Amino acid sequence: MQRKQKWRHAVKAEAVLSTVLDEGQAADLLRAKEPRLRIHGARLRHHPFAGFEFEIPYFAGQSKRAFALVDYFSGKAFVTDSWNFAAEGAVLPNSVADPGWNSIGFETARGRAKALLSTAMLRRARLAWRGEIREVNSVRTVWKPNWLLDVSLQGRAYRVLVDGLNGGYFFLDS
Repeated sequence: MQRKQKWRHAVKAEAVLSTVLDEGQAADLLRAKEPRLRIHGARLRHHPFAGFEFEIPYFAGQSKRAFALVDYFSGKAFVTDSWNFAAEGAVLPNSVADPGWNSIGFETARGRAKALLSTAMLRRARLAWRGEIREVNSVRTVWKPNWLLDVSLQGRAYRVLVDGLNGGYFFLDS
């Protein structure tokens, strides 16, 4: 009896995602929600994620690619658009040092990314999906850009994180 060979690929050590939003666009996103908001400063910071690219079978033997990032600290997996990497050897003067607080390792991140995409595909395709996604690329550390803005509104100070890829934002503290 022949055993099925499990397909493996080389894991890239690290890569830097290109920043889609510049500082002004990040500030404009927040001002669009609250025009009275004052921006006092912005810093581009790169945070470490694990990255995975999967091939997902569709109908009639066709397949598509799906991408996921997993936050090492929170363990949360996100489906993303395809990645655009910065030039090879890009300098990261503002990368966030790993404080050793990571709640998960790379293998756990891989499992969470695959589970997230499997669930998403099952919901989309219903009973027609075969459920055989295959990892085709992975990056142990993907440096994802985020803007950290110091802002104030009506005399109260806030720190807001704006995603440098898609403009999503959340308040870190006040």
